[in-house]
Amino acid sequence: MKFKSIQFSVAALAGAIVLSVVAALVLYALFSGARTQDMVQQRTQAQFEQVIEQRLTSLAQTQVSQIQRELEAPLLIAGGLVRVNALIGTPGADGQPQLSLSREQLISLIKENVARNPKILGTYIGWEKNALDHNDAAYLDTPVVGIDASNGRFLPWWFRNEDGSLGLDKLVDVDDQKTLSTGVRASEYYLCSKETKKSCVIDPAPYKSATRSSCSPLSLNRSCSTAHSRASSAPTCR
Repeated sequence: MKFKSIQFSVAALAGAIVLSVVAALVLYALFSGARTQDMVQQRTQAQFEQVIEQRLTSLAQTQVSQIQRELEAPLLIAGGLVRVNALIGTPGADGQPQLSLSREQLISLIKENVARNPKILGTYIGWEKNALDHNDAAYLDTPVVGIDASNGRFLPWWFRNEDGSLGLDKLVDVDDQKTLSTGVRASEYYLCSKETKKSCVIDPAPYKSATRSSCSPLSLNRSCSTAHSRASSAPTCR
């Protein structure tokens, strides 16, 4: 009986040990599996976030490049008009303007810029009073569209209509300091570069058929003109 009792005790102890080992292995397997799952999930999430970040960065870079191209085109056109106006407003060695264009020819030049660039919504040139050729008085009550008949100021603006046709008008209220509901001054497209003497990119603001967003200045003594292309404008100050 004593032998059987010892045998039973050994068997029971062995069974308990085996059961403990099995339980420990099961618990370890569960713990290890959960930990492995967490690690896999964390790594997967990290890789997923990295892929998303890379794609968003790539998309952002593409959008930035596209926006830059969209802004560069009108700025180049505005810059060309600025250089033309600079030659008109800068006297040569003989005291005469380096480039001589009539107001009508300058208005035609603006139209040509809009006509040759389908993405351009509008282009304008706006000179300060009596700054262009110092002869505003000769254009009082003029029938020429684009010149303010009340004072002879040169403010032509060619724009593209919804049907694609071109229209000509004169700028109005170019010195309007009133703040619109958008937080932008009504004449920010003109005043920004006039005041800062720098190229400006401003928030869009309603102005009949177009918006203004960028400006490039040119200083010539004390007069000021503005050339605008699509959502951009380039003031010339003298």
